[in-house]
Amino acid sequence: MTASLVPDFVDMELLSRLPSLELRARYLVEGLLTGLHRSPLRGHNVEFKEFRAYQPGDEPRTVDWKVYARTDRLHVRLREEETNLTAYVAVDASRSMGYRSERAGMTKWDYARSVAAALLLLLNRQQDCVSLSLMGDGLPVFVRPSLKASELKHMMAALHREPHLPGGSLAAELEELAQLARRRSLVLVISDFYETPSALAGPLGHLRYAGCEPILLHVMDPRELEFDFDSPVLLQELESRARLPMSPDVLRRGYLRRLEAHRTAVEEAARSHGGDYVLLRTDQPPVEGLGAYLARRKGLL
Repeated sequence: MTASLVPDFVDMELLSRLPSLELRARYLVEGLLTGLHRSPLRGHNVEFKEFRAYQPGDEPRTVDWKVYARTDRLHVRLREEETNLTAYVAVDASRSMGYRSERAGMTKWDYARSVAAALLLLLNRQQDCVSLSLMGDGLPVFVRPSLKASELKHMMAALHREPHLPGGSLAAELEELAQLARRRSLVLVISDFYETPSALAGPLGHLRYAGCEPILLHVMDPRELEFDFDSPVLLQELESRARLPMSPDVLRRGYLRRLEAHRTAVEEAARSHGGDYVLLRTDQPPVEGLGAYLARRKGLL
């Protein structure tokens, strides 16, 4: 299924060489929609709103057959999300997102903001209100949900910066976003999730209580995932700038075990609170991981 969603022209080298974030966004949106035909970014936490008369082209699954049996007329059920969806795109702009290994197509930040820009454009195209937040040492950027083209440009402009923010508490920043988010919204969080997974339970629980659906997009460099150093190295922590000499042969097995436990815990935190989790590797085009997820999501709608 994934292969059908990734056209030949979507590749990391070309994506990284595109001269503007807006061009990257358009390029990715075309790739994401190839094979999908319509956007599957619709909220699961929806409520019935009203009936309307059936129109040619409406999907048969939306027809209320009980109403038809009573009235001999075809009506479809409109859900709240079909008339009004609000989506919040939150991007981690802390210093750790500036990492890039030799194998990666771009830094985690360039990858994350390209995905964010594509999601903003995709949601705006389907006439949904979108909001952008940048996370790191609080919420230094928060653009309220809007349909206006001028606000979309404002959000794109906000992504034209480097990941310079000190790493704060991601859980605290998500808690702040949860307080700002409208009920029954879609909340897409793009981060490397350097946070204790158990700390995410509070804000994710508040989002679920408000009927929101969180989707955690976990951006990681291939070297972070595979720890493929083959000689002693001196590592520098991007948040605190602390340095640590390291022998990879001694640490690799324990590191990989702890990393997998961390990723599993982040995923479980999302799913246990009515959300979802997607791993995105910076050495693979975003449409591979995100496109496959959207295809699965389309099958659930």
